[in-house]
Amino acid sequence: MVKHLVVPGLGLIANLAMLGAILYLYIIGNADSQHEAYICFAIAGAWALVSLVYVAVTGRRAGRAVFAAPKHA
Repeated sequence: MVKHLVVPGLGLIANLAMLGAILYLYIIGNADSQHEAYICFAIAGAWALVSLVYVAVTGRRAGRAVFAAPKHA
């Protein structure tokens, strides 16, 4: 239970806190802070792409579909 519920929940909370901090820098900060926020968004986008590729490749190697398809009866 801890492994599949608490740990992902804490990770979600931490990610949302970081997103809030980045948005705060973007909205309230000066020009340098706003530029750094752009860099943070670029890093997050690149990491999301790497994660998607990883999930697709490992799923294909294991013979699993990335998205569950409905079974025909």
